[in-house]
Amino acid sequence: MHSKEEKVAAFERLLYVMDELREKCPWNAEQTWDSIRRLTEEEVYELSDAIMKGESGAVCKEIGDLLYHMVFYSRIAQEQGLFDIADSMDKVCEKMIFRHPHVFGPEAGKHTTAKEIADTWELVKAREKGGNKTVMEGIPDAMPALLKAVAMQEKARGCGFDWENPDDVWPKVLEEVAEAREACSLETGSVTPGEDCETSASLHPSHCPSGPAGPSRSQGHGRPWFHSPLPGSTAPASGEQPPRVDAKAEEFGDLLFAVINAARLHGVDPEAALSAACSKFRRRFNYVEAGIRGQGRPLSDATLQEMDALWDEAKSKGM
Repeated sequence: MHSKEEKVAAFERLLYVMDELREKCPWNAEQTWDSIRRLTEEEVYELSDAIMKGESGAVCKEIGDLLYHMVFYSRIAQEQGLFDIADSMDKVCEKMIFRHPHVFGPEAGKHTTAKEIADTWELVKAREKGGNKTVMEGIPDAMPALLKAVAMQEKARGCGFDWENPDDVWPKVLEEVAEAREACSLETGSVTPGEDCETSASLHPSHCPSGPAGPSRSQGHGRPWFHSPLPGSTAPASGEQPPRVDAKAEEFGDLLFAVINAARLHGVDPEAALSAACSKFRRRFNYVEAGIRGQGRPLSDATLQEMDALWDEAKSKGM
């Protein structure tokens, strides 16, 4: 590993390379914050992919790419007299020092656990000068929905708003499954609004979202659960049924949010888990396609039963 002096020298070299490219390379010279933003997003995903695959060499490379982008943004800002890379580094240092009083402040040396730090993280951030005015303010609207859900749940946890026992989340997940199924059944007409779950063949009585067989929203499971309409939709007037398509989408959104929360509470990274599931599906479907094509037939000619048989074959091989 390198010494601190060597690390500083390497960073100085990166600054030199950035300066030379910005001044002497036509492509680099014409770039703006907006033009390289999309490229930065790609680099973040490439780093995430390398981490999930456990490829240390690729992680090293992608960290370098992201560092280059950070220097790029700050160099553009420097040219406009806004700030430079030193300002950015000073700001993050000041922020980290403020947020870790058990390391740098009057509480230094006091015994604390990682859980205690995580549980009060958002409350500490709320006291930060110039910080976000609300807990959720720092979550970008443009963030992918799955990551946004995790970020919101983690921020709520940092304020003490979380399930006390991870297993307590399962009734909520089952409740959301029932409500999503009911919303779909209402759209197809197999269930009428207000129908008792026990009279519907599409819902198991124990999953009934309201009534004697299951808890209502107001009863909860140890914590309140926010429930809001979809962005762009309007709240229905008193006694008015909301549009079915909006209701169905809302219930699926609630279900996805609850499943993501369950994964988080049980120590599973939902993004990584979903990515692994997608990779597994790809492997098995590729096997099905290869099997059909190996018979000299296009996939469109295969029956569902034939594809199911090949799918089961792929599963039996551990694919």
